[in-house]
Amino acid sequence: MPPFMALYVGDVLWGGLFYVLAACAAPRARSTWLWGASTTLVEAIELSQLYRAPGIDSVRATALGGLLLGHAFLWSDMLCVALGTSAAAWVDACRIDDERQP
Repeated sequence: MPPFMALYVGDVLWGGLFYVLAACAAPRARSTWLWGASTTLVEAIELSQLYRAPGIDSVRATALGGLLLGHAFLWSDMLCVALGTSAAAWVDACRIDDERQP
């Protein structure tokens, strides 16, 4: 994979994952609501990387904590996770529209 893609694709997929998790948690919810909820959650997680304290840093030092909370804040991550939730919401909305057609 080219370095450019390796740097950003994971964050886009991370955002998409959170949209899918929201859709599984609330299967009857509208895609706009799911998009708002998942985008808010992943952006909050990204912003939480700005907070540094011994307790949260010890959680980040674990494998699961580091995977879920991340380690370093990057503005590009904010854009990529939002792109991921938006792309997943768009695919979901298109799928729903296709199911409604005769």
